[in-house]
This record gives sequence, C-alpha cells and structure tokens, in this order.
Amino acid sequence: ANAPPSQLDQSARDALVRPFTQEEVEHVVNHAPANKAMGDDCISAELLRQIVALHPPLLAALTTAFNRYLQGTSPMPTQWRKSVMILLHKKGDPT
Repeated sequence: ANAPPSQLDQSARDALVRPFTQEEVEHVVNHAPANKAMGDDCISAELLRQIVALHPPLLAALTTAFNRYLQGTSPMPTQWRKSVMILLHKKGDPT
C-alpha cells in the first residue's frame, strides 16, 4: 500500500496527479484543523475559512492555482517548499 511511485501501475500514478476539484479544495479549507501554527505565509486555517466565506469566488481561484502547481504550469510558492521541524520531548527517556 505504500509502494514508491516508481512501483505503482499507471492507473495509480494517474490518480496521484489527477486535478483537484473545487469540492475537494472547499472540503480541505472547511476541515483544516483550527488553532494550529501558521506557516511562513502567516495564513491560518481560520483566516482562510473566513476569507473564503466572505469571497466564495476565491475557491475557484485556489483550485486553479493548486492544479497549476500540480501540473507544473505555475511555479509553486517558495514558502511551500520550506519547513521547520522542532522536536519536543513529552515524557519518558529523551534518547
């Protein structure tokens, strides 16, 4: 089930790169976890939900942008390629 992309059959590879639908983007926006840290773009899930609620045409624009990034016809924002990982020891032996 966790085969590398090179070992997937063509239909499985096609499923990984099929275009996003507006309904999928709307679902992700509406179900993104609240009270989580923002990324470098400083846009929280709550802010994005409020913006989309006030300006519904943004969903179509987001869907188009995400599909262009997926297809490689538009450059992905640099901030999306960065991450910072901080390991937090919670309990037990830290080693």
